[in-house]
Amino acid sequence: ALDGGGARPAPPPSGRPQGWGPTPPWCSGPPCFSARPRGPRLDRRWAEAWEGYRRFNAAFADGVVTAAAAGATVLVQDYHLTLLPKMLADQRPDLRLVHFSHTPFADPGGLRMLPDHARLELLRGMAAATCGFHTARWRDAFAACCAADEVDVPPTFVSPLASDPDHVRRQAA
Repeated sequence: ALDGGGARPAPPPSGRPQGWGPTPPWCSGPPCFSARPRGPRLDRRWAEAWEGYRRFNAAFADGVVTAAAAGATVLVQDYHLTLLPKMLADQRPDLRLVHFSHTPFADPGGLRMLPDHARLELLRGMAAATCGFHTARWRDAFAACCAADEVDVPPTFVSPLASDPDHVRRQAA
């Protein structure tokens, strides 16, 4: 959380929620961020990994909801927390949310490899925040995915390499 001019990391989830399995959920989470030309294998293990990914995001939401000051700006980082902004917006509408992606974002054709429910949950999760990307191409791909699935495109920005905290604050305001 960015509050009072300083950054404070959110507390990581305590323990390991039941059902995460042997692989951390972010390794099995949205495969659309990786270069898999044939797409993910949508079997029982993928469904279990997606549920683990949801629990991982929910565990972070619980920590942020408790720890964030009223009206704080919360900077969510990268693909392993794409569902977190909507979870936070639903529970703490007072928070100003920014989701920054450090990884390439798929175009609509690439994102369509995900099941509809997962794709929409991912897009709606990110769209609950102002979204930043390292390149205009990644930002434009995200906006195109939102438009293709009739998800309102949130405010977006491009910040090459390292995010400037003052720029992030201005975007969240």
